[in-house]
Amino acid sequence: MVLASPLVNFYNLKLESLTEYKSEKTSTLLGRPSLWVLFQPNCSSCKSQLNDLACLPKSFSTIALGVGGSRKKLKQVLKGSLFDGKRWKASAKLEQQWSDKITPTSYIVNAQGAVKKKIIGNVKCKKIKQELKKMKL
Repeated sequence: MVLASPLVNFYNLKLESLTEYKSEKTSTLLGRPSLWVLFQPNCSSCKSQLNDLACLPKSFSTIALGVGGSRKKLKQVLKGSLFDGKRWKASAKLEQQWSDKITPTSYIVNAQGAVKKKIIGNVKCKKIKQELKKMKL
């Protein structure tokens, strides 16, 4: 796990739903703190990371954001997962902003859409809860 400075802004980007045939702006998903997890179709640790997030409180929004793959391949990663948050495919603009290209990459985002912490790699839910507590989110 690597803690790094945030470089991505999640405000007002277009996303494609992986559960319905619709798209939405990220600004409509704001309003409460959230954890965004970027995952790729061929990432072996991404499914494990998404499963670990099932322990987060329901008051905290969790969002799986697929990058670098087709809608079909991204949906296969989530099939059978314990992850029960929102499931989206990233826009090309977001993929361009995301410089690391390492998955899973998690972002703790405040209610206004500002990234407060970036975590690269697989991290257990306990560690994420500690980060949230430190940040008072």
